[in-house]
Amino acid sequence: MALDQIAAILTLRYKDTLLYKYGCSDERFHSLGGVQSLIWRSIQEANGAGLSTLDFGRSDCDNEGLIRFKDRWGTIRSSLTYSRYTTSAHSLDNYKPRESQWTLRIAKRLLSHAPGKALSMAGDALYKHVG
Repeated sequence: MALDQIAAILTLRYKDTLLYKYGCSDERFHSLGGVQSLIWRSIQEANGAGLSTLDFGRSDCDNEGLIRFKDRWGTIRSSLTYSRYTTSAHSLDNYKPRESQWTLRIAKRLLSHAPGKALSMAGDALYKHVG
């Protein structure tokens, strides 16, 4: 059985870092070390491309199996702290004034029927002003 039939990983490259994002394997073939083999191959390819860092990504504190898996690769743990600030008990993400609800519906309808070229031109024009 080929390696690509028993395991898969998703990595992302940014500048000189390779980020291991996801890994999975067919449970019946865990003993063959498919994910480990793919990670090792990724390390070799990253090294050959001159990358300097392999980031194994985040792990939930209660996911002991994943943490142990990453520890076995000699990773260095660090803590991430998330904070979220809102001005009220309800998230501002869900706040929509009444007048914006109907304008949003109209905009969605118009945009869903707009030709791709028009959307592309609008995106090019607006991109530098948004975000």
